[in-house]
Amino acid sequence: MDESSRPPPVDVALPEAAAAANVSTEAVAMAEDPPAAHRVGMDVEESSGDAASPAGVQGKGEGKRPAEDSAAAAAGPAAETVPVGLEYTQREGQFTSEIFKVVINGLGKHMNIPQIKKLIRATCEVDAVKVKKGPNWDYAFVTFRSTEQRDKVISMMDGMMHKQQKLGVGVAEAKKDPISDPRARKRRRVDGATDGDATKSADGTPLTPAELSARLCDKVTPLWKTPYDEQLRIKKQAINKLFRAILRDDAIRRLKWATEWDQLAADGIPTKLSDVRPSPVTEGYRNKCEFTVGMSHDGVPAVGHMLGSYEEGTLAVVPPTDCLHISATSKAIAARLEQFIAKSPLPTYNRMDHTGFWREVAVRTNSLNPAAMVTVKVQKKGNPEVVVAAELKRLHTELEAEMIRDAQGVEQGQLVSSLYVIDNTSVSGAQDATDTATLIFGSPFMRESLGGGQFDIAPQAFFQVNTLGAAVLMDVVKESCPALTDKTTLLDICCGTGTIGILLSKSVHQVIGVDICEEAIVNARANAALNQVVNCEHIAAKAEDAIFSVRLKSSEGEGAENVVAVVDPPRAGLHKDVVHHIRRHDGISHLVYISCSLGGARANIVDFCRQESKKFRGRPFKVVRVVPVDLFPHTKHCETVLVLERTST
Repeated sequence: MDESSRPPPVDVALPEAAAAANVSTEAVAMAEDPPAAHRVGMDVEESSGDAASPAGVQGKGEGKRPAEDSAAAAAGPAAETVPVGLEYTQREGQFTSEIFKVVINGLGKHMNIPQIKKLIRATCEVDAVKVKKGPNWDYAFVTFRSTEQRDKVISMMDGMMHKQQKLGVGVAEAKKDPISDPRARKRRRVDGATDGDATKSADGTPLTPAELSARLCDKVTPLWKTPYDEQLRIKKQAINKLFRAILRDDAIRRLKWATEWDQLAADGIPTKLSDVRPSPVTEGYRNKCEFTVGMSHDGVPAVGHMLGSYEEGTLAVVPPTDCLHISATSKAIAARLEQFIAKSPLPTYNRMDHTGFWREVAVRTNSLNPAAMVTVKVQKKGNPEVVVAAELKRLHTELEAEMIRDAQGVEQGQLVSSLYVIDNTSVSGAQDATDTATLIFGSPFMRESLGGGQFDIAPQAFFQVNTLGAAVLMDVVKESCPALTDKTTLLDICCGTGTIGILLSKSVHQVIGVDICEEAIVNARANAALNQVVNCEHIAAKAEDAIFSVRLKSSEGEGAENVVAVVDPPRAGLHKDVVHHIRRHDGISHLVYISCSLGGARANIVDFCRQESKKFRGRPFKVVRVVPVDLFPHTKHCETVLVLERTST
């Protein structure tokens, strides 16, 4: 930071976003409601919601709103009495930027987070730690690393004119801990739950284990009670709603191809929208499951999923016993580790004070071998080294000896093929570059068969969670793009372990796979060799740099006659720079966009298709095919393949 050359302390502000990591299956993200955007001091990078008046604010500029009592926040940590809900700000050796927070009023509703950070840096020479601003807000919450930084921003920016608007900047109170202060909890009724406590019924009676298990199924697989044919109909309706919202965007709604798409059948769905391709398997299909280690509703160690969320004040973990999408092997390993941890002298991780040892368990299974790859995430910090070493040795011994038995009790082989341990000290559990997965025993990879190819998968590598469903997805990609010929260069963006490019390599002249993750590229190169594919090149780089390289080769006559790009981006979509580079690469005739969240892909699709301008150079694309593929039965998720074709003008 600007005031010191020493490494900044780790921000241990409230981990309300950790719930998503704790129940980190594809099923959960759409099952949960988005966070309330207007809560004061929500310490997250981004949020969504309607505009609301911030509380606990003081400032002299225009846009100023009534302030609540925030003396404690203004003075930083209280020297003596700490208000209920703010105990976390006083924990020894732990830093939180929540106590150095301001609210900036008078910002334009369309000003985004990077622009706010840039404004603060240019004006005050101070770097913000975190910024929270909803899309319709004219204000933002910003945190810093010290009282000096906070006060400097207030003194220099309060009353300042920015784009003909006077800014109002003042101290904002820290977000209160919803676990220790029930008044700070997010109020959400869950199937009759009282005050958002998902472990109780409406009258406050604790739920039975069977009721808790059913409620967990409702959360992670909200369609589990719905017949599968009806699930597919529901998902097609959802895709229709999202896609029609894209078609009606002001930037493209008047284009001829968009109006043709908007011709509806009797059921109100575009006639050109394909039916949802069903998954070949609907139960036990997840080949990777991530479980939280915590305490159950009755205070004993449990391995499963959090029933509620930190923000709701519910940390109870429920075993995945009845979850239809989880395999019997993954359930057996979760149950076995639950028994193991119950006997351990080391505690489960405490999400309130960030102490404890056992954090998470990830289980990978495959179709070639009944044994599983297990990754256990722990926090060694704060725990006795001798005890830690002894417990990891005991874990090694017991899991390596664990066997699979048939109905008659006859051993069928090992239950666990390999064990990794990750030491993680972050508050949210999110992994960074320093968190190395250490192999304790077994094979470093898990081999999987997909679409006629074989792939070695590292413990942290991305691979579609439904293997048989992914084979359907690959078939859709191949049949949806007739431009694949022996004259084609396939540009596989966000290639991961190289699955798409390797499976399509026989249909094209060459494949260039690109991913920013070096570990993934190493994995992709090994998979190409494993499948004896010689026309694949995998590059660890930013996508925009690789696109430029392909463009240069084409211009020099070294490339193929045309380029087809395949993108399989994260939920939030592609970075805008990648979109611009793809548009400007005139050799790209078709674009296959694989989306796990059509809502998140909206901005990308619109920018690919909007008419050419000074900002969006290059001939636009048009959507010629949309095919939903169900990779996540019993959830509201659905993968969507969109084929875009370059227009002539």
